Amino acid sequence: EIDAAVGQIAQASRDVGDAHNTVFFFLSDNGANPEHGGSNQPLRGSKGFLFDGGVRVPAFIYAPGFFTTTNTHYAGLVHAVDIFSTIALGIAGCTSISA
Repeated sequence: EIDAAVGQIAQASRDVGDAHNTVFFFLSDNGANPEHGGSNQPLRGSKGFLFDGGVRVPAFIYAPGFFTTTNTHYAGLVHAVDIFSTIALGIAGCTSISA
């Protein structure tokens, strides 16, 4: 269901001509919860635990107007709090952020 919904949103941004100016971030804040049918296999642990299954989650960025390479895989660590900085300083071209 989420794949179809994401596809519809991406298509809508293309239909109105905004795909070149749109950035989609998809991520989770923790691992799946097995009590609600989730699975983190083959990783050990789940939501609420510090094992890989509780902290490693898939994520991706879709931004056709901002990247010249496609199908890039990054195996390093990223934390969700890094995303605002990435947008403001990287994509938007800001040189600093002030409160």
